[in-house]
Amino acid sequence: MSEKIAAGTYKARGVEGSVEYGHSSTGNEQCSLLLAFSTPPLEGRTLTTFLSFADKSMPYTLDRFVALGWTRGTDDPKFPGISKNEVDVEIRYETYNGREQMRVEIWTGGGRPAMKAPMSPQEVRGLASKIARASKLDGGAPDAPAASAQKRAL
Repeated sequence: MSEKIAAGTYKARGVEGSVEYGHSSTGNEQCSLLLAFSTPPLEGRTLTTFLSFADKSMPYTLDRFVALGWTRGTDDPKFPGISKNEVDVEIRYETYNGREQMRVEIWTGGGRPAMKAPMSPQEVRGLASKIARASKLDGGAPDAPAASAQKRAL
């Protein structure tokens, strides 16, 4: 039996021509896709991810194909271009029907938090200048009262 892969985030690309189609246990249309990993310890290995075409998951599946390099609107079932882009792939473990299973999921950036009020580029430059000025003058954050007392006791 092979060694368990550590949960984490790794870099990978889709493997052209590896898409296979079928149905899930609940009858939904799905496909499997090979991902070729480029970062240790998985460098040179391929793993399979499963993507669902159910109504609610379709937009996320298409976003994953686009992240890999596929062009929206292309009707080729092989999803050409999926090896163009290197993407972040999360490996994690879940329990399903009492058995631990590895899950391989392509990240698209959709789960990343967004600022409610993003700064303009000019505001970012102003903040960077403010940080630079403060870091030249700063002697560090003041110690918390308990930490100060503890330092004095030493």
